[in-house]
Formats: sequence, C-alpha cells, structure tokens
Amino acid sequence: MNVYLVAAEAIEDVALAQTFPEHRKVQNGVWLVASTVDTTGEVAELLGMNDEHRRFGVVVAAGAYFGYHTKDLWEKIEAWKAR
Repeated sequence: MNVYLVAAEAIEDVALAQTFPEHRKVQNGVWLVASTVDTTGEVAELLGMNDEHRRFGVVVAAGAYFGYHTKDLWEKIEAWKAR
C-alpha cells in the first residue's frame, strides 16, 4: 500500500474514514492514510480537494519519514508499507 499524509482542516474525520478506512489521525486536520491509489492527485480528488468542492488541503506521499510520535504510529506505517 502507499502511505500519504493529508493536511486539510475542512475535511471531517468521518468523511476521511469513509473514503480511507486505513487511516490514523496524527492531530486535528492531519492524517496518515494508506491506499492502493497511485498518486497524491487521486487522494486529493477522492477527498474533494478541487475547485468544485472548494476543500483546501495538501496531500504528500510518504516515501521517507522521520519524527517523534507514539510507537503505534510507526508500527502502523510499517504494516501499511509492507502490504
């Protein structure tokens, strides 16, 4: 699976969870999502980040990552990337 970071304050937790069941909230307005879609543009489109819906946000592919967070977050990322 591909892992993406989604940052968008206008997207609600429920809407994101329905679109991407494999997700982990990092903080308000920021999630990691796992998906079989191939591009950041596809992720953004599925979340309605476009001129029609006017939902502003950023999607970044997580090819490499580093930071300080709880152990379960890193385990989740590794499990997604292994699939």
